[in-house]
Amino acid sequence: MQGQKTGGRKPGSLNKANREIRELAQQYGPEAIEALVAILKSPDSPPAAKVASANSILDRGYGKPRQPMEHGGRDGAPIEYRDLSGLSDEQLGQLATILEWRKRRPVGGSCSRPGAWRPSCFMG
Repeated sequence: MQGQKTGGRKPGSLNKANREIRELAQQYGPEAIEALVAILKSPDSPPAAKVASANSILDRGYGKPRQPMEHGGRDGAPIEYRDLSGLSDEQLGQLATILEWRKRRPVGGSCSRPGAWRPSCFMG
């Protein structure tokens, strides 16, 4: 099928070079953790180094914390939702044509402003 990737590595799998680098780095894992703990416990370590060490230890032990994501519409307004289930097949086809056209059309110009759309905006 056109547009679908076939063959190759599965998403997320490492290539040979990355696998070798990871295996080499993992040999030093326990020593690296010990070094981070030593920095964290040392009274001579600057506070910034202790925080960086603590964060590294926590990230490796518990995973990095999730970053909150906020989605919004134009200028931070709520995202508009429109129920399209009542549209006819013809209307859905027209909408699909418009969306396909917009995907290929560069953003900008009078047709990209809200409320400025007119039939000429959709003529290829």
